[in-house]
Amino acid sequence: MSRRMGALLLASIVFMIADPIRANLQGEPISDIYLTVVGILMMILIITISTFFIKYHLRKKELERIKKDDSQEELNIESLNQGEYVYQEPYWIIHHFPVQIFNAEKEAIASLQITFKNSYEKWVTLLGIMNYRNIEVKDLRNGDIIYFEHLPIRQSFWRDRWKVTKNGERYADFSVAPVSKRQVQNQILCFYQSNNGKQYEIVNPRLSLETEIKPENGEMIFQAKRSFLDIKTKGKQGNRGRKHRIDVSEDSPLSLIEQIGMYQQSIVKVNQ
Repeated sequence: MSRRMGALLLASIVFMIADPIRANLQGEPISDIYLTVVGILMMILIITISTFFIKYHLRKKELERIKKDDSQEELNIESLNQGEYVYQEPYWIIHHFPVQIFNAEKEAIASLQITFKNSYEKWVTLLGIMNYRNIEVKDLRNGDIIYFEHLPIRQSFWRDRWKVTKNGERYADFSVAPVSKRQVQNQILCFYQSNNGKQYEIVNPRLSLETEIKPENGEMIFQAKRSFLDIKTKGKQGNRGRKHRIDVSEDSPLSLIEQIGMYQQSIVKVNQ
C-alpha cells in the first residue's frame, strides 16, 4: 500500500463516520455512495490484512532458515576488482539482522541492517502504509557507524526525510527528491546534503537495476548493479536474494558506508 493509498483509506474512514452524522443532523438519508465506500474499504482492509499475514509468515520462515543455516559457501561471483564490493540480501531484510558487505578479497569489511524505533513504526512499514525504515551501516575495519534515521511524520509526510548521523553525531541530511521537471528529466530518486554543504544525487533510470550517485552537476562516484531475486545462488552468509555489486570511485569524497547507506535507503523507492 502506497502513501496515497493510505491517505485514501483515511479519507474513506472519515467519510464513513461523518456521513451518517450529517444525515442525522439534516434529517436526510445517507449518501448513495456510502455503501460503495464501505464495500471498497472492507476490500482494502481484507487485502491489507492478508498481505500482512503473508509477509509475516514469509519473514518468520526466513528468520528460522537463517538461524538454522550455518552455510559459509563462497559468493558465486566473478572476480571483483579493486574498489568493487558485493553483498547479497535475504528475501526479506529482517529487523536487526546484519547483512555483510565483501571486498575483492571476499573479506567482510562492512555490514548493514534495518532498524525501527518502535513496534508501531515496524508494523506500519511492513503493512506498506508508511516507510519508517532506518538503516545502519557499520565499517567493520574502524568501527564507524552511519545511521539514517527517519524523521517524524510531521517533518516527512509529503516526502521521506532522514537525519544522518556518524558515530552518534549529526552528519548530513537525506531526502526523497521533490517532484520537479529536473527531477523527472534526470530520474533523481533522492538528495544527500553533506555537512560540508555539497549536495549529491541518487539516480536510477526507470525500469533499471542500476543506481548511481553523483555530485550535483558532477561525475558519477558510485555505481551499483543489483540482480532480481535469486533463489538458486547462496551468498557467503547462506542468503538467497538480490545480489548487489558496487563500484566506488577512488576519487569519491564520501565514505563507503555513507554511499551504501544512501543506495540501500534510496532503492526502497524503486521497489514501492
